[in-house]
Amino acid sequence: MPAKDNKNKTPLIDRGIMPVVILTVITIVCVAALAFVSSITEDARKAQELQASFAIQLELFPEADEFLQIPLDDIAAKFPSITQIVQAIDSSGGSLGYVVTAEGNGYGGELPATVGYDTDGNIVGVRFDVSAETAGYGQNAGKPDFYEQFSSFNASQTLTADSSSSDTVIDALTGSTRTTNAIVAAINDASGAFQLME
Repeated sequence: MPAKDNKNKTPLIDRGIMPVVILTVITIVCVAALAFVSSITEDARKAQELQASFAIQLELFPEADEFLQIPLDDIAAKFPSITQIVQAIDSSGGSLGYVVTAEGNGYGGELPATVGYDTDGNIVGVRFDVSAETAGYGQNAGKPDFYEQFSSFNASQTLTADSSSSDTVIDALTGSTRTTNAIVAAINDASGAFQLME
């Protein structure tokens, strides 16, 4: 009896549904591995976010002794973009002002703006997380020559980048309309939230 010729036989991996099964198993293993890594690093990521948030708060109110978290219950209903509000407290227990964080819809997604207000509603400083914005354009919002302009404004003012508007006009970022609009929207929401707390 002649031996069977195995040269013309299709390998098992190339037959029918087998490649789909193999790719499905590989995908499931990869997703499970990513989920596992994400779950074990979640606490570390949250701790880093809190540390970064505290560093910004301390930068805006260096004389603060502590920062008290303000519940967002009533404020979030009117301003859903607000993600955090803290009250800056000095060593004698007096209020120095508030730090309000709001998110605008930037070019690279959510753009957090952190705004410090003294007790009179004057902006003492702002910081923006522009890491997802376009380098050389939107990321310029993270430079002092842009964000320092906001320290001359008050929570009672409505900001805009539209020079034809009757609202308070800011110096916009060149070539970054979407980033500028996200920042303006976030600061206006932060100012609205501050006024609700008065």
